[in-house]
Amino acid sequence: MTCRKSPSPVLCVLAVILIVAVTVLIFFTRRERVIEVQIGEPIVVAQKSGTSNSLSWGYFQFPRLYRTEGDRLVCKIAAKPDLTECYDGEYLYYVSTDLGNTWNSTKEIPQDYSLLMNNGRYFQGTVLSNAYESNLLDKYDPVFSNKDGTFHLLDGDEVSPEDYDFTFQCVEYDPVSMEENVFTSQYIWPHMPIRIINGKTCPAGMPMYHFNMHSPGTIIREKNSLFLAVYSQGFDAQDGSVVYGEHYNLYFFRSNDSARTWNYVSQINTTPEYCEDTYEGFCEPSIIELSNGDYFVLMRTDSGTPMYCAYSHDKGATWNSIERFSEVGVDPQLLKLDSGITLASYGRPCIYIRYTDDAAGKQWNQQIRILGNEGDDLSAGFKQSCCYTSLIALDERNALLAYSEFIHPDGTDSDSVTKRIIVRKILTNYRWDWCK
Repeated sequence: MTCRKSPSPVLCVLAVILIVAVTVLIFFTRRERVIEVQIGEPIVVAQKSGTSNSLSWGYFQFPRLYRTEGDRLVCKIAAKPDLTECYDGEYLYYVSTDLGNTWNSTKEIPQDYSLLMNNGRYFQGTVLSNAYESNLLDKYDPVFSNKDGTFHLLDGDEVSPEDYDFTFQCVEYDPVSMEENVFTSQYIWPHMPIRIINGKTCPAGMPMYHFNMHSPGTIIREKNSLFLAVYSQGFDAQDGSVVYGEHYNLYFFRSNDSARTWNYVSQINTTPEYCEDTYEGFCEPSIIELSNGDYFVLMRTDSGTPMYCAYSHDKGATWNSIERFSEVGVDPQLLKLDSGITLASYGRPCIYIRYTDDAAGKQWNQQIRILGNEGDDLSAGFKQSCCYTSLIALDERNALLAYSEFIHPDGTDSDSVTKRIIVRKILTNYRWDWCK
């Protein structure tokens, strides 16, 4: 009779490990990771009641969230008309010490900790200056003028520095000395546009105003530099040609000296392929670096018109794959959370968010409506909100969204209105679903 040997303990352990590994592999290959998003209840930061005259367009609108000293949250609110002659107007500030649950007004202007530069100071943005009277049209012939003569473009390469100040003032904050410093900045911009709108000349720094007025997402901090997106009517920076008349274009710059000098890098010019003649053109950009290292930009075209996105595979040197992102989108905002989930907010009419964890930024979920009703037209949209949003991270998985809301207690056709600034928490998580 032949005796069979029992398997060795080592073989038994290996067999068990193999069975467990195969089981786990089958389990996870039959499941997919799904993002769960919950939208918190509205929290009122502040509100003001009045009439269409006392609360004209721009007043108590355009919220901008940022962090300040002590990890406190700040909500900055415009308290001025939305006009190029009023850019240096008043802002209101509200502070939260409990992650946005409660807010208190402050007379002080909290320092903005959104962007730490290589010199150890926080960039506060450009000093806001209004458009002004000048005699440039007496000395120089415009390269482009619109039909009604309310808009003119001069090529900066043809204008003397004696006649136009190509520099502008910016502000930085030193957290060590706790002092602000005002410094001179400038673009190195071939065929830099000089704009004259309704008889007023726009200062050189105006294309950068979007950073401190609305969107810290116009600048990416790189390893040893800053990468900036601005928008302006202008020229093809390669040859000085007029691309599409009065339409906006996007221009990208890099600074290697903590915002003192901004060197031209690339452009995304508006063309009829993406933008009808009556639209404003590519403007109000928001940029992030995706998980795969590519740069991603969202850009508005007008109100109630499509919003587009584009990708750069070479750190902003070139842009390609211009695609439609949504049917609407003013002042789009992007926020990449530490969890790998990226959020986008935008609107008019209505306010929406989308999200993705795709490293290439290609696969986004269907948009979620935050405010307004599906099917609202643009006229209804203007009566509901300015639809300018702001996003800020609360932790690695959660964010805070801010927007304005217009309440008409006596009906939308009445002259009375209450404007409120709202924040809502966006809570994200993952769950596993069985694949079909």
